[in-house]
Amino acid sequence: MADRYLVPCQCGAQIPVGVHQAGTEIRCQCGAELKAPPLRKLRELPLEESDAVETPGANWSVRKAVASSLLLLGVLLVAIGVQRWSVLPTVPVYSAELAKQNFAKQLEDASSSDLYRFWINFEMSLEDGGFKPPEVDVKGFYEDRREAALNVVYALFSSGGVLILIGLGLFLTAPRS
Repeated sequence: MADRYLVPCQCGAQIPVGVHQAGTEIRCQCGAELKAPPLRKLRELPLEESDAVETPGANWSVRKAVASSLLLLGVLLVAIGVQRWSVLPTVPVYSAELAKQNFAKQLEDASSSDLYRFWINFEMSLEDGGFKPPEVDVKGFYEDRREAALNVVYALFSSGGVLILIGLGLFLTAPRS
């Protein structure tokens, strides 16, 4: 609270005046107009005794700031983990019958130049020891991708959870004031 000085009036009343009012006109309760003394003389007057109780400042500390930061970072990591978990890649279902149908449809839809190119490649593969379909483990590829994405999600969840627990621990063990 700002200091207020008591300026005496002719009627005997004491008028509280703030530093910002130094040198200005003030009015007493009796109606008399007084000129507040300049700042240098104002500081020589007695101070007003305040009945207001001093309220303590906020009891914020570096410990609470670190705890808040850890909590926010932990919640952010968990939120990112939830988002990543919601968009995990799925493993496609492989069916030999479906693959045959897709191949037959591609043959029907292919142009004559596409069919010629396929036949030439097929003939060349026969010269090299026979036609061998490419061995691609599509299901394994997608399972590996899903497992890697799940590992990222688990890392986000666990690190976010640890940060939240540390932040809560710092808050709960902070000294009470």
